[in-house]
Order: sequence, then structure tokens, then C-alpha cells
Amino acid sequence: MTEENELYRKALEKWGETSQLDMVVEECAELIQAIQKFKRNPNASKYYANVVEESVDVELCQEQLKILFPDRQLREHFDTP
Repeated sequence: MTEENELYRKALEKWGETSQLDMVVEECAELIQAIQKFKRNPNASKYYANVVEESVDVELCQEQLKILFPDRQLREHFDTP
């Protein structure tokens, strides 16, 4: 198990599945909002930076989803380039 996976597991144990699923929803909503602001202001670097930041947050959430939903098909979908 990687160090990152251990960290994700500890977060799930500490805060619980429901809380972490709520966090996934929140982070996805923040990414949606960042993308919408960027679309209205594509030349503003702060909006681009916010899209990048929120994308990373969603990616971290996806790692927890892989642990919560260990189904092989789901994992293959996430890991497909």
C-alpha cells in the first residue's frame, strides 16, 4: 500500500464514509464553480489557477473513491488515461 493510500484510508477512518462522500460532492461543486468563472473570464490567471487547484482537490477525492468503491471496473475507469 502506498503512503498516499494509507493517508486516504486514515481520513476515511477518522471522518467516516458519509463525511468523505459529502466532501467529494463539495469539491466537485467547487470545481464546477471555478470552471464557470474561468469560462466567463478566460484571461484572468486567478480563475485559471482556481480551476487547477480545484481539479487537484477532486483528483484527491477520486483516490478516496477508489478505496470506498474497490470494484475493479470502477478502478479501471479511473486509471484509464
